[in-house]
Amino acid sequence: MFLAQFFTHIIESYYNEAIHVEDHSSNIIISGNTLVTCGTDAEQTPTDLDRGGIVVTSGSSDIFITNNVLDHTANLNKLHGIVIKNINGVVTAGGRPMVAPRKCLVSDNIIKCGKNYQGIWIANVTDATVRGNRIAGAGNAVGADWDDGNSGSGIKIDGTGSAVDANTVSGFRYGIRGPVVDDGEVDQGVNVWNRRTALGNPGNVTGNRITDCYVGVVAVPAASLTISGNTLADCIRPMVVEESEQPDEPSAVTGNFALRCRFPLEIGGKLILLRTPGGSTVTAGVARVIQIQDNLRSILPGTVITFS
Repeated sequence: MFLAQFFTHIIESYYNEAIHVEDHSSNIIISGNTLVTCGTDAEQTPTDLDRGGIVVTSGSSDIFITNNVLDHTANLNKLHGIVIKNINGVVTAGGRPMVAPRKCLVSDNIIKCGKNYQGIWIANVTDATVRGNRIAGAGNAVGADWDDGNSGSGIKIDGTGSAVDANTVSGFRYGIRGPVVDDGEVDQGVNVWNRRTALGNPGNVTGNRITDCYVGVVAVPAASLTISGNTLADCIRPMVVEESEQPDEPSAVTGNFALRCRFPLEIGGKLILLRTPGGSTVTAGVARVIQIQDNLRSILPGTVITFS
């Protein structure tokens, strides 16, 4: 077995991926590296969205990303520290089938993010484990309000057989979630139900500590998940599960703890309101009803809206 190792490098201010693994590479260890202000690309196209500090793509397998420090506090874009996902195309540069990565471990890394930069994005991957990482954004839940200090996510993950456990995430709009709820990622089949484009599928989200986020854990929609033993502290909405117009699959949500959060755990709720197609709209008058959509991004539950 061939084992490639990438150890103890320091890479600073590189506009693209500081470390890139692709084209059916396998048995790679990336460990002990320090990356500072990398992945500064413009974030203008779907291709730009694939870039970050460490990127694994196109059929790579048995990849171990451990004990690295990624400092993106100075980044101004909304890219990611670690990206593991497929890219567009039929074949790789080496002529091999363009398929998603599999069997990837991301563990014990430190990822620091600024205003919008995000932690980890794993998409359409089989057998991914995200364990023991410390991921910090610049957001805060101040009293009962969210300051929007980071509009991104600590961990975004979908695929088959995922395990997300024992991570510490703080300071993001979304702590841990599947990417289907965000209309900014055009290559993820947004608003089209696919059991691979939601959190886990099937998978485990266990023993994580999430603090100072707008929503701590988002499983919208949910697909064969076990969400247990997570601690959610100082969040506005600690957990939202199955709040979707898309079909859900049975999940087990047990033994989670919400501390000092503004709202309780939201499990099985249907809080997204859509006007009935062809229905009437309200134009004027008192004692009328207007339906709004809470897409987890803009309007807090309980927000007072004054019409004039």
